[in-house]
Amino acid sequence: MLSPCLIVDDHEMIRDTIGLMAQALGIKSVITAADGAEAISRAYHDEPRLIITDLQMDPIDGLEVLRLMRSGRYHLRHDTPIIILTANASKAVISECIRFDVDAFMIKPVKKQDLENRVKQLSKHTKAKKPPQFYFEMYQSDPAKSTEFEHNGLVVFTEEEQQQIEYITEPIEKTALTPDRSKNTKVAPPPSSEPKDRKFIRWQEKYTVGHHDLDNSNKKLLAIINDTYEPLLTIMTTR
Repeated sequence: MLSPCLIVDDHEMIRDTIGLMAQALGIKSVITAADGAEAISRAYHDEPRLIITDLQMDPIDGLEVLRLMRSGRYHLRHDTPIIILTANASKAVISECIRFDVDAFMIKPVKKQDLENRVKQLSKHTKAKKPPQFYFEMYQSDPAKSTEFEHNGLVVFTEEEQQQIEYITEPIEKTALTPDRSKNTKVAPPPSSEPKDRKFIRWQEKYTVGHHDLDNSNKKLLAIINDTYEPLLTIMTTR
C-alpha cells in the first residue's frame, strides 16, 4: 500500500477529510502539510510513497511541488506518485502538470470512491517516469517561482541537512541529483572557511503550539531575529 501518504492543502478540514478517507482505504500512515513549502520539508524527511496535493497554495503551490519532486531537487525522490487536486485550474497549468508526469488528477471536493479508484490504480501501476535529468533541464528553463522553504523561518531544515541540501543543489554536473538514501549515504558539504546561512535560531517542529496562525506568527518573529543576528555577527567577527 502507498504508505506513508502526504496530503497537502491549505484548508485543515480538507486535509483531515482526505486523511480519514485514505486511512479507511488501508493507508496506515498519513502525513499532512498546510502548503507546498511544508510539503517539501515533509517529503524530504518522511519520504512519502504517495503525495496528494492541492494546486493553489502560497508560498509554493502544488505545481511547484510536482516540478521540484520530479527534477530531483533537494534530495527528493523524483518518481513518487503524485495526485493533483483542483477545482478550477487553467489549461496552461494542467498542461504543465502533464509535462512533469503527474500521475492523476482529482476534482475537489474529493469523493471517497474517486480516491479509492486512484489509490488502487497507483498501487498496481504508476506512470513511468523519465530520469530526473530530463525534468531538471525543463526546470532549469523556468526555475521555481518561490524558494521560501529555504529561508525566513517558514520551513527549516537542521543545520546539517541544510549544508547537505546546499551541496546537493549545486549545478547538476557537479553532483548526483538523487543519491541512494537507502544506504544512508552522507553527502559531505564543500569545504568552507566560513559557515553558510548563519542563523541565531531555526524553527523546529518542537516549537509548535498546535495552532497554525500562532505558529506562523512565531516563525515570522524568528525570521526578524535571524535577520538582525546576521549583520550583528558580521560586525562582531570583523572587530
